[in-house]
Amino acid sequence: METKSCKCQNCGLTSESFFIADAKNFRKNISRITEGEIGICSLCNNCYSKRKDCLEAIINTAKDKKIIVAGPGTGKTHTFGELLKQLPAEGRAIVFTLINNLVFDLKKELSSIGNNNIKATTFHGFCREMLHSKIHFKPGFEYFPKLTKLICADADLLSSGFSKEDFDKSFANLDENKAMEFYLERADYYNSASHNDAVFKIYNFLKENTEEIPEYEIAIADEYQDFNLLESSFINLLATKNKILIAGDDDQALYKFRFAEKKFIRDLRKNTDFQFFPLPFCSRCSPVLVDATNYFVKKAQMDGLLKERIPRDYLCYWPDKYIESINYPKIFVAHCSTAKTMNEFIVARIQEIKQAESIDGTEKDIQFLIIGPESGYHINNLAVCLKEKLDGSIYEIQTAKEKEALTIDEGYSIIQRGNNNLGWRIVMELDPIDGQADIINRSYEAKAGLEGLLPVEYIEKHQTSISGRAGIADENVCLSEDELPEENNNRKIKIRMTNFYGSKGLTALHVFVIGLNNRTFPKNPDNIKDDEICKFIVSLTRAKKSCTLVPNREYNYELQRSVDSPSIFIGMLPQDKLLKQEYRIKKGQLQLEGQ
Repeated sequence: METKSCKCQNCGLTSESFFIADAKNFRKNISRITEGEIGICSLCNNCYSKRKDCLEAIINTAKDKKIIVAGPGTGKTHTFGELLKQLPAEGRAIVFTLINNLVFDLKKELSSIGNNNIKATTFHGFCREMLHSKIHFKPGFEYFPKLTKLICADADLLSSGFSKEDFDKSFANLDENKAMEFYLERADYYNSASHNDAVFKIYNFLKENTEEIPEYEIAIADEYQDFNLLESSFINLLATKNKILIAGDDDQALYKFRFAEKKFIRDLRKNTDFQFFPLPFCSRCSPVLVDATNYFVKKAQMDGLLKERIPRDYLCYWPDKYIESINYPKIFVAHCSTAKTMNEFIVARIQEIKQAESIDGTEKDIQFLIIGPESGYHINNLAVCLKEKLDGSIYEIQTAKEKEALTIDEGYSIIQRGNNNLGWRIVMELDPIDGQADIINRSYEAKAGLEGLLPVEYIEKHQTSISGRAGIADENVCLSEDELPEENNNRKIKIRMTNFYGSKGLTALHVFVIGLNNRTFPKNPDNIKDDEICKFIVSLTRAKKSCTLVPNREYNYELQRSVDSPSIFIGMLPQDKLLKQEYRIKKGQLQLEGQ
């Protein structure tokens, strides 16, 4: 049914025609109608209809192999849930991702289905479970994610010339070389496995014992652009016995440091065995952020970057984002005179937004997300300032957890559980002994048990502590990443602080991107890398409401003076979509330039 010149009950636009729709499908309608029908404009109707068509195409296809390439916030997780609802009541399915931040979102989405045979996990968590269920190890076997630290230490003591990068690269690229041989030999000696070698071991086991490949109604692999050769080969193995859905976005490929390759998802897009599906509508980001992202991508391509990028539409889902288009029509660029000015500006801006929106900590999303360079310098200094300036009873400052260090108690516990070689090696690492290199060499050459190579007095020194742990609950057992407990849901306003890598999988109401200075980000404005382009795309698309970019003057040690060099990335955005302001501190107070 259509009528001329009516005001949309969803977004408020006046349209030459309108359509009758179920109010439940337009939950953010300005009329606040929750039941029955509403009249919507052609823009809202077109967005809704096209998005519905995209979802139904994925659900209804008979193709066993599917690939979704879609941008940030386009509903991949929701699509997984809708697809899995079509399974038989007790149908088995697996959904995995490499990103810890996404696991709880996946579990939440899938919990409503009520099928305990559908599991969401990290890829490494999945492989760990497979390792324990499929491969029989010697008594005392330990899944120990920190094993690589010990093997790297052994490599140094033995002057092998192998580094962590050598080990990681060998496993990631399925390169069965001397470095991998060394690693696997030491892992076997310690009767233990870490993430990379666990994936390698279970992959090889299944390749040689294809009857053991698990079977599901469907297996879903998310964030495929971040998979390396080993992991993508594992997925290929699963696909020999399962329907498979691959999802990802080569614009968000950040994990080159772990030897991930965008080519794997790009190759699948060209593979005629896979049916391609788009999810073009972003219901997370405001219109200005979607427009700016598209403009930035095109500018990067004009400059010779993202050469093999998979073409796709990236459109704002207007029915959900019209309010943000009014409240935050532009990206805020706050140019600060110093790092201290930047800190003061962010404190003031957070308080301003909190008051304007009556933010009180009950919102389901992270309220504020601050993203900065990997060096941690900008993030750490800002965190100190936020903790000093903001009321701790109202705000909770969340910084990235430091990587867990080895503890001697872990060694004691593992010895108690019967793995002497691994346990004593941990103790030795925390309490080095004279002749340590010689002991490790003998353990390597003669494969002798480590306890038998240690002086009696050294063993006696630690024996009391080992015996004293009898009956003590072990708090140091390493869980797989997706088994870590969810954060306590208090009612404080969350300010999450992380680097570009850590922002993957996160969503927040308001986002600040700091350290946006040439020579910091990007490292070299004359030689920009695709990885840096992807990092900026990820940071731009974390926000549901507003995104604030913050460059600041920095001290240049080569020139020995403070310089003003805002990131070239800001110049690669549509300038008419930016609200630029300059700030300084004068007489101890934050001031807007010109006032």
